[in-house]
Amino acid sequence: MKWACIRKTTTYLAFVCVLAGFLQGAAPQLMASRTAQAQEPESQFNKVYITDVGNGGFVVSWTTSEASTGAVEWGEATPPTNWISDPAVDTSAHYVRVAEGDVLESQTHHLFQVTSDTTVDDRNGDYYTVSTGPIPDGSTPSGRTIWGYVYQKDGFTPAVYVTVYLQIKDGDGIGSSGVSQWVTVRTDEQGGWYYTMDIRTADAGGYFSFSDGTDELYVIARGGSAGVAAVTTNTPADYPKGYQFADIVLGSPSAPVTPSVSINQDSSPDVQLSWSHPADCADYEIWWSESPYFDRGDSGSHWLADSSPPLEDTTINHTHTGVLGDTTDEYYAITCFNLAGEPATGSSPVGTFSFSLTPGAS
Repeated sequence: MKWACIRKTTTYLAFVCVLAGFLQGAAPQLMASRTAQAQEPESQFNKVYITDVGNGGFVVSWTTSEASTGAVEWGEATPPTNWISDPAVDTSAHYVRVAEGDVLESQTHHLFQVTSDTTVDDRNGDYYTVSTGPIPDGSTPSGRTIWGYVYQKDGFTPAVYVTVYLQIKDGDGIGSSGVSQWVTVRTDEQGGWYYTMDIRTADAGGYFSFSDGTDELYVIARGGSAGVAAVTTNTPADYPKGYQFADIVLGSPSAPVTPSVSINQDSSPDVQLSWSHPADCADYEIWWSESPYFDRGDSGSHWLADSSPPLEDTTINHTHTGVLGDTTDEYYAITCFNLAGEPATGSSPVGTFSFSLTPGAS
């Protein structure tokens, strides 16, 4: 087996070593134990998305493996006591708008969990978190509207209650830079959707200023068991009575893959996780545990961060600060989600741990 060591503390000549992959050959009993512990996850949830963050509310959306009735329990303290149900029942694509308009106080921190029938996803006890944005600065909304239809895989049956996600990326260096935050809208009983392009910046501090015809527009339709589709195009050049977007036909997603992750000392006492971005990964979650063998959501594991595909480069980096200054063992796993929000399984952990060197020992 192969190890790479990073000094973690000077006490007793202890060092941090990086587990470069699963143990092979040297400890078959550990591999057998890992296999024996593998089981189907209790949760039926796919990726949970937080979008449309404004100064008065936000949107939570997710898909499930089976049709169910969804809800969001939210609040400013644990346990959350406010409850909002998904208006659509018996669906695998769930959509809940937490507060309509300026109901929540701006720049306040909220936590929440999602439910589908009797199953609860509270991010393994750590809860999902979001902070409402500030009241917008002097920027003004665009007032432009865009609309269209989503169809099932046969190309003509309306796809009902599908969540349509939109994001704008600067393409000409004019107006706002980078990308906007994601915004969403749900299809109606005819598969139609309509959105006024008042999209905020990624930090929700103001409205994203974009150019007609030259910036990039990303559109993703997630329908749960009905399928998924994605379209990348330019922002519309004009909006006569609203711009009609091309029809979207749902399809089957590519399977998510597990990225190969490396770990290095960034700057004492920080570690940096790095991995190449596979094309079939649309989103990532970084989890950690004190156990070397774990999967996302296992007992004792904790969510650390979300990560998005890079805008330009193909390598993603994440720094976990301060971890080399303690005596706790930390192991990390990166979960890739495909376009439909389905997670990959079998993430190979990397990590740091301490051991003492005894002089004269071999």
